[in-house]
Parts: sequence; structure tokens; C-alpha cells
Amino acid sequence: GDGVRGGRWLYVLLAAYSFAVMFRPSAPYLVEWLTNEKGFSEQQVMHDIFPTWTYAYFAALLALAILAELFGYAPVIILATLSMPAASALLLLPLSYSQHPSTYMALIQLNEVLVGIGSASISIFLSLFFASVAPSSFQAVASTAKSAELLGSVSSSLIGALLDACSLLPAAFLATFLCMCIAFLLTPLLRLLSSAPSPRPSHPHPQSKRSLLRVLPPPTIPCPACHLLQCSLLP
Repeated sequence: GDGVRGGRWLYVLLAAYSFAVMFRPSAPYLVEWLTNEKGFSEQQVMHDIFPTWTYAYFAALLALAILAELFGYAPVIILATLSMPAASALLLLPLSYSQHPSTYMALIQLNEVLVGIGSASISIFLSLFFASVAPSSFQAVASTAKSAELLGSVSSSLIGALLDACSLLPAAFLATFLCMCIAFLLTPLLRLLSSAPSPRPSHPHPQSKRSLLRVLPPPTIPCPACHLLQCSLLP
């Protein structure tokens, strides 16, 4: 079979999205950007800005997982992915901490909240693919996503280093913003994935089910993270 609802071509969507969300040439230079260009101290960056992402990501992961189960994966992913270009746009605003201390600190902390929501949306995006494939295709989905993520991360790091060496660091942040926009524009295609029929049989034969129960652990309550956990356990 196709393995993924809607055909094998949807692996291209998975690869393109995974590449785009990890293509962030500005990421290694975020501290430099915030301190040298935006006027924050390194202590402010480490103690007042970056921790916001940690709490935001944890809360967003739980919230998006519940919302995806209640209202559907595609609309939740589309709205959550919008936070990624929005976060990148905040870093490009022609403002600095020295000009508007309280306002700009709040904006950068909002940026970290949006990045946390965007990071959580990546997990929900992958969970939709795992929920849409037969177990025999789990490894193919995982390898496609992780290979594209690795390619995006490595290539963006090289490009970021080149731009920094050429004193074009703002271009790295602009490139990150453009790639986040591409990732967002890809998410509406998820409706094709979620509307196609499932490749899994809806009513397995009773005897087959009893045989599976002898070798599989007790079932758990379905949730978006289950598929990602199953993938991480694959060799």
C-alpha cells in the first residue's frame, strides 16, 4: 500500500516541512544578535529570555495535544505553525532594548513563547503522520523526517556561518523568517492527509487480535505523543 494516506507523495510534504522548520541559519547567532544588535545583556538573555521558551514549550505541547484530539490535527497545526514566522518577525523589528526597555523585553519574551508553540507544533505535525500510517511504515516516516531535519540543520548552519563571515548576519535572520513562512504555507496540505481513508483495518479479525495481545504490552490511552514514542524506540 501507500503507507501514508493520500499517497507516497505526501512523504515529500513531510520532508519539505521537516527541512523548512529546521532551516534556521540565525539560530547559532541568536545570543550575539540579542546582545550586540538589540542591546540586551548576556545575563538578561540567559535568565530572563531563554527560560521563557522552556515553560512555553512544555505548556504548548500539552495544550496542542489536547486541542488536536478535540478539534482535529490539521487546524491546530496550521494555527500553531503560524507562530514560527511571527516569532521570526519580532526579531527583525527595528527596535532595541535601549530604546524601549520594558516594551521590547516583553516582545522578546513573547517571541520565546511563540517559538515554544512552534516547537510543539512540530511534534504534533509528526504525530499526525504516525497516526496516519500502518505500523510497518513507522520507520519510513521517522527516517524521512529525521533525515530532512538533519539536512536542514546542517545546511542552515553552514549558510549562517558564511553570512556571518561576510558580515551579513541580518540576512541570516531574514532567511530564517522566509523558511518559517514556507513551513506555514505547507501546513494547509495536511487537510489532504487527514481527510483520506486510514490504511489500517478498522475491525481486525478477533483471532488476530487475540494473537497480538499475547505478544504486545497492554494498550495505552491514545495521544499524539504515543506515535513519536513508538518511533523513538525503533532501531
